[in-house]
Amino acid sequence: MSMTTRQRRLLDRARRSVASNPSLCLDSVERLLSSGADEVELLVLKARALLQINRGTEACALWQTVLGSRQPAPELQLEALTCFLKAFDYAAIKQFLPEVIAGLAHEEQAIVLCIRAAQAVRESELALELCQRLTTIAPGNPVHVCKLGTLYQGFGRMEEAERAFRKALSLDPDYQPGWYFLATLKKWSTADPSVRVGLEDFLRRHGDTGE
Repeated sequence: MSMTTRQRRLLDRARRSVASNPSLCLDSVERLLSSGADEVELLVLKARALLQINRGTEACALWQTVLGSRQPAPELQLEALTCFLKAFDYAAIKQFLPEVIAGLAHEEQAIVLCIRAAQAVRESELALELCQRLTTIAPGNPVHVCKLGTLYQGFGRMEEAERAFRKALSLDPDYQPGWYFLATLKKWSTADPSVRVGLEDFLRRHGDTGE
């Protein structure tokens, strides 16, 4: 869309103020919309500003419009999903999560966000599937491997959970959550001596808090 000089100035002001002065951004966007401008970017800017001032429900509605109007850029899909999570808009998460997953199937941080979203709407099997994919993409990350273990544990797949926790610790012996989940799983005070010895050694080196 071709803009007048005044409209371009308003757009520039909206872009610059969205984080520092969301009220000013909203004012600029509303003026642009009332002047006939219909750029998708205006809706994105408005949604960002609304979220900044804790008007999450309205921000989510705008993001749904953006996602439904055309195929948005992947980074906008992730931003929309983040907004839905912050605003606890579970209906929007359920509606758009498959679309986000399809477009960002090989992006590590995108999958991390999608796992959070899947868990938020109690899609445990989907979360597990995504985490399995994540550990294939980033097999050397103990955080992801440990997360996979907790998901296996949630399904009662204890042997697979234990293998995941042990793998996380093989990647980083000082990874505290790995020791915590493995010790919990094995009830270390009375069970597997290797877990008890390993945890005791970890606590000696890092203090009782693991810090």
